[in-house]
Amino acid sequence: MEQYLHRGALSGLLNALGLRVLIAVGAVGWFVWLWGVGMPALLAGLALGVLGQLAMTRGRARYAERREDAVRARLGGELALEELALCPPREAHAQAARLLAMRYPLTLRHAEADGALCLYAPKGHEAELLLVVCAARPRDAALSSGDVAPVMRACRARGAQRGVLCLTCATSARVESEAAAGPVPVRVVRREVLLQLAGHAAPATDEQLMALKARRRRIARVDSVAQRVLHPAKARRYMGYGIGLMLLFVLTGARALPVPAAVCLGLGAACRCRWARGAGQEEL
Repeated sequence: MEQYLHRGALSGLLNALGLRVLIAVGAVGWFVWLWGVGMPALLAGLALGVLGQLAMTRGRARYAERREDAVRARLGGELALEELALCPPREAHAQAARLLAMRYPLTLRHAEADGALCLYAPKGHEAELLLVVCAARPRDAALSSGDVAPVMRACRARGAQRGVLCLTCATSARVESEAAAGPVPVRVVRREVLLQLAGHAAPATDEQLMALKARRRRIARVDSVAQRVLHPAKARRYMGYGIGLMLLFVLTGARALPVPAAVCLGLGAACRCRWARGAGQEEL
């Protein structure tokens, strides 16, 4: 789950600074292009730039709130699935059934080591017994066709018409189709569905976020500022900033633009070189 915590404060600061510079330069350059170089164009550009900065600040605040809610839900779901993978089988099956009951008309009756027997009673349809089984495995594991057969046997032993196999790991469309077409139909619920339900039920708290932050410090290697600034994924963004500033220089002739444009292009080239050098190296 450390993939959701890779973005640091320095990255956000550089992105915000680059956008603000582009807004200010673009506003001034627009009026200089319309009216020519002069005080009226400068004042109008500054006024438009201030309005753009205020709009950007308000938009970023709203975006930050939505992003925080999404990150809390995602991390809460990841934590819940990690705990689910460590639970005893009976508890894992029962917890998976409770999560599914948030979305479907499902009532948990009894949970055993082979699955949780539930009553499924949708409106307008006849009620039926389902056996909810949680394949609590690490995320990097994969479900195979041979893992579905025990679920079918458990359904027959418990008198369930169908089975529901909830995953905390990956699977394939072939396994899903084979499970649905078996002698005892088994519906495969993907990891993403459980992740969404678990995150909605229990978003990450402040204490959990602090624990994750400490965990990130323990797991991550000591990354220097240069390693974060020159991340290969930022090459396209640096190039975009540099080309945008160069286009503004061509349109406005402002002498202050070539220097930041050259810096952005240089950073983009450095990121590309870093990626090309890292791609040819093997990692242990």
